[in-house]
Amino acid sequence: MDPWGSIPKIREYGQWMDPKTYLRNVGEPVTVVATALLQRPRFEDIDGCIVLEGSDPATVRKWIEQLPDKKSVEEVVNHLHVWDVVPGLDSMPTQVAMMFGEWLAWGWERAASEQFPGREFHAEAVEGDYGVEVTVFQTAG
Repeated sequence: MDPWGSIPKIREYGQWMDPKTYLRNVGEPVTVVATALLQRPRFEDIDGCIVLEGSDPATVRKWIEQLPDKKSVEEVVNHLHVWDVVPGLDSMPTQVAMMFGEWLAWGWERAASEQFPGREFHAEAVEGDYGVEVTVFQTAG
């Protein structure tokens, strides 16, 4: 199924409403910029863990003490539930949330890799009990 065509509002508009036409007619610049920034976040190094910028160092250090490795810490600290970001996404077909989550994961992996060259990262979007969750973590070290 086509994610764009599965959105009820788009079905109401009809086939003429493709993504470019939608943005040109009803899109908001602030939404575009916010979405782009969400897809290309900044990261920082806290005690060898690469985490989303603005993460609380004390909280990260508590996770370091409690969890067995950096990967586990980064998975906990670097996660986002797409339902928490886009109101109403939970009422859309899962493939819509998954498409958004996979796009975010792609950007997170690229951003982390560019900001920390020489380190390897993996990002993913997975469906869980609370919708689609995006996370990024180092694959080595």
